[in-house]
Amino acid sequence: MLVRRFLAHEIKLQSSQPLESLNLTQLQELHEKGLEAYRSGKIAEQGVSWLDVKKTLAYKLLEACNFCSHLCQVNRLTGQTGYCQLKAAAQISGEYIHHGEEPAVGITHAIFFSGCTMHCLFCHNWRETFDLEKGLKTETQFLADQIIKRSQNAKIQSISFIGGTPEPHLHILTELACLLSTKVKLPWVFNNNATLSKEGLELMEGLIDIYLPDFKFGNADCAWKLAKISNYLPTVKANLKAYQAQKSEILVRHLLMPGHLECCTLPILDNLAQEFDSISLNLMGQYRPFYRALEIPALNQRPDPKDLKNAREKALALGIQLIENAR
Repeated sequence: MLVRRFLAHEIKLQSSQPLESLNLTQLQELHEKGLEAYRSGKIAEQGVSWLDVKKTLAYKLLEACNFCSHLCQVNRLTGQTGYCQLKAAAQISGEYIHHGEEPAVGITHAIFFSGCTMHCLFCHNWRETFDLEKGLKTETQFLADQIIKRSQNAKIQSISFIGGTPEPHLHILTELACLLSTKVKLPWVFNNNATLSKEGLELMEGLIDIYLPDFKFGNADCAWKLAKISNYLPTVKANLKAYQAQKSEILVRHLLMPGHLECCTLPILDNLAQEFDSISLNLMGQYRPFYRALEIPALNQRPDPKDLKNAREKALALGIQLIENAR
């Protein structure tokens, strides 16, 4: 597999000033030139690294954070917090070798970030995601060292950024790309909510090899009631289209929930079939009630096995490629 950040590493850009002295508009214009070079395959040998531009721009954006669709515009560098409740420090709940992912991801070095862009009532990882006191605030250099160390294991096939979601941590990912440079030739997997903003999507272009988004809800009402997120469907579809435009591999996950076949699962299948080509889907039936779902009778149960059967039949009838032998 092509490791995209290796190509991004080769892109050099001309700047008359040190990157740290550029304002937001100047950094965005310079990054746009890098995007044009990346998309056209034009590589220059002299100038500042596009990866350094990404990192500098990401930290500049933290002054009025707009990484995700919430567009909180808070200054995380000074300790302000928005929807995700995260400041600027790298914060993880753990990292280890994970064997339970899709075949295309394989055995992966999984880094679990704290915080999330959604607040799902049924979150199975809620303690690590929402209780930020349990998270480990760490240095990006430590994460880079761990990635290098874990990559010595010949069985490791990828590096996965998980959570919560990695979407509030784009500055950390751009910094990791600079620290690792070309030291680790493993694809990066972005396991996420598909809630990036336009700016967030552009920052990740050139870094992410496999996008692994969760497509959770088929309508605005369920998205708001169960996850406290607005404008959900347009955001997810815009993210999926951007992933396709980046020509990255896309593996969509959908977790079938009890009582949500008609309102969520079937509309999601229709959306995927009608608007997207060549997207693989992992249709998952292993829902278990966790977190606040234990207090809600409609969610405090397992899905009907017939619903999963019907969903699979519908997906195949629509021509959707289902991922087999997946978790």
